[in-house]
Amino acid sequence: MALSTSNNDDKIQDTLIHLERELNVMRGMQWPYPLMDNIIRHITRGNDEPILPPLSLSNQNHIKCFYKYCDGISLPDVGNGIFVHERKLLVASEQRRLPVRLETGEAIWVFGSDGGGGLFATFECNRSEVVHMKPARVVRGIYDNANSPERRVAEDFSDFLSLIVKDVVAFSRRLGNWRYLS
Repeated sequence: MALSTSNNDDKIQDTLIHLERELNVMRGMQWPYPLMDNIIRHITRGNDEPILPPLSLSNQNHIKCFYKYCDGISLPDVGNGIFVHERKLLVASEQRRLPVRLETGEAIWVFGSDGGGGLFATFECNRSEVVHMKPARVVRGIYDNANSPERRVAEDFSDFLSLIVKDVVAFSRRLGNWRYLS
């Protein structure tokens, strides 16, 4: 059963508020090096919805709600870096030489990256999980995952955002044994 739009709005907005709170804690701490800009990007233009491929209903709703409130996330200091792309980067994946399919033929949609060349993607159509893909060859839009299989990191996009918050908390608390998203 799909969540209603208002429930999606509340959940995504609450997660973004929690993330902003944790980022403020992180910024207020003493670090042995200067932190980079770890931010939730504010919307600089109208609240137009991003153009999305046919995703699972759950992810379609969560992602639309996400971009209603912000224009991406940039966390270069957390883990290996975690980035949820700005709206303008969501279209034209093939032109940007990003994968649009796995070797298995499954259509994917890349919406984020890490600081080491890895990508975060979700599947088009019926599957809602989010995967992390290590750097690999992309030939004509097909991700060569034979030697680097994708790793499932979240149940759906909303769960992925919650894991980002947990990564920020782990980084701020300097949990050395924490396994980050990337």
